[in-house]
Amino acid sequence: ERRVRQFREYEFERVGETLKPDALALACASKDSARFSAALLRVAALWERALAVRSDNVAILRLAAEKMRGRKILLASATPQTAAELTNVAAETGAALALAADNFDDLTAMVKTATSQKFREIFLELRADSPSEHLQNNILIRRAARKGGVKTLGFPTVRFTDTGRAADDV
Repeated sequence: ERRVRQFREYEFERVGETLKPDALALACASKDSARFSAALLRVAALWERALAVRSDNVAILRLAAEKMRGRKILLASATPQTAAELTNVAAETGAALALAADNFDDLTAMVKTATSQKFREIFLELRADSPSEHLQNNILIRRAARKGGVKTLGFPTVRFTDTGRAADDV
């Protein structure tokens, strides 16, 4: 709770403009759905801005979406194996969905599947091993969408920074 309060109050001035964090991501590192659910409810009570919920477990993301029904959250991240199921969960609960893949082909296939179901609250996450590779991927995605006419890549991108410290994740 202390960290959420600190993050909520964090701001700095840059070129005369006051900047604040717009979103907070809560990752489930413990694989314990009860513990994660309790942490999610505590964080949601303290954080009124955008909230991303991160897990590789479909059941945990489904539980989070149900708990946060009525509040716009981002479920992160659907993989090629879980995309169809999580698209349905996101559509039923009103959540947005991050689609994550290791390559462009899988990412575009997932976007096509989601948009064919009339789901458009999509964020793209092309996974990378390094910050420079991630930056290159984002450039390729933007160029393909704007100049190459690849409409499936025209959605916003998202990147989660893992700290590697257990204290930062639930």
